[in-house]
Amino acid sequence: MPVLYMDLDGTILDVWQRYYCLMKDFFESKLDNPFPELQQYQQLKMTLIEDATIIHHLYQNRNFSKNDVLSEFRLYKQGALESERMLRKDTLIGQLHQFKAQLKSEYKLHLLSIRRNKNLAMQQLQYLNIMELFDQIDFVLPTREYNPKWFAIKNKVSRDDCIIGDSEIDIACGTMLGLRTFHVSTGLRSYEYAAQLGQAIRLNNYSEVHAYL
Repeated sequence: MPVLYMDLDGTILDVWQRYYCLMKDFFESKLDNPFPELQQYQQLKMTLIEDATIIHHLYQNRNFSKNDVLSEFRLYKQGALESERMLRKDTLIGQLHQFKAQLKSEYKLHLLSIRRNKNLAMQQLQYLNIMELFDQIDFVLPTREYNPKWFAIKNKVSRDDCIIGDSEIDIACGTMLGLRTFHVSTGLRSYEYAAQLGQAIRLNNYSEVHAYL
């Protein structure tokens, strides 16, 4: 039976509030002026991508060491991004139970996501009542040395499998493995950025993939 490999953050879960509040909380505790509103942060994240670029853009006229503050923020982010408090800010995109029901027995649903803390990730799935919807669940650690999703499934895939996600990692993984690949616009990466290392069919959200299966 073919497999639909599905990303979590930005595909199944709306993570904008988590990423926004992470940066907002940090910089409002450091500086005496308010952080920009969510909509402005979203625009910056989609265009500037990297935290360092966003921070240098926002505080280019402030007299402090951007590199020192950036180092502090990176340490803070590593510990706080997947904390239980921050994970509670995530919300479900669409109707995943209905999506799974429409798949019927035509595809296995395999959750393949990048997380540092597998235990908290599994707790989040339980809290959101979606764990039972997946036939298999894999959380892989982030790394810049290779594509961690590709490494996790490179010896498992068949030509009828598909992959859906919001990031350059998803598109590159699908392209390297020769899979039908889908990009959703609900995450932190635009199609133009995510497709630099491959090709994908553009979707607004994951529910639209049914038309291609």
